[in-house]
Amino acid sequence: MKRNVVWSLGLVAFLGLGMFVSLYCINEGVPFVEGSKAFTEATPYGFSIGSTKEHCLTVIHENYSSEGRRVRVQWPKGSEIGLTLTPYENTSWATYPHRNMGEYVEAVDKLNALTPPLRLTERWEVLLPGGWVNNIVLTFRGDTLIEVRRSRWLFERP
Repeated sequence: MKRNVVWSLGLVAFLGLGMFVSLYCINEGVPFVEGSKAFTEATPYGFSIGSTKEHCLTVIHENYSSEGRRVRVQWPKGSEIGLTLTPYENTSWATYPHRNMGEYVEAVDKLNALTPPLRLTERWEVLLPGGWVNNIVLTFRGDTLIEVRRSRWLFERP
């Protein structure tokens, strides 16, 4: 008798959990974790390896100017570049005295030119809407694009 009660409670718990997961997936979509992919050749996501920062900014405008998409750059605060870019800090990071990085974030549709934060830094992040992490990271050497990394994590839809 006790065994049947325990088995029945286990079945009810299992079915309840299954129902919860099903309802969650219907409402939010099926969660998944994809991870990151790095490209050092070809033209991933519209960016050509070897192209200039100016060309990359044009590609960002053409392909990624939908609502909610932003470009983010960071730099070490104590560096020579950091002293130059301090006036461009436009996030709450600027008010934290112990942060060792400066940050500039701008909506893609508001970027009109190659601003100093974009021109002087060697790593840009194109932030795309998603549940956790959903971005394209562009890495430059000087003015030349050398790597494109796509990071997509939990809940991002292709």
